[in-house]
Amino acid sequence: MFVFGDMVTETLRIKADTKKEGIGVNILVRLRIL
Repeated sequence: MFVFGDMVTETLRIKADTKKEGIGVNILVRLRIL
């Protein structure tokens, strides 16, 4: 639960910083986790 929440907060921060690059970063992060 807490880990998932942290991931959401990080993704939200990334999207807030760079919406265009946010999608690419999210994909890279998910690939690394998986």
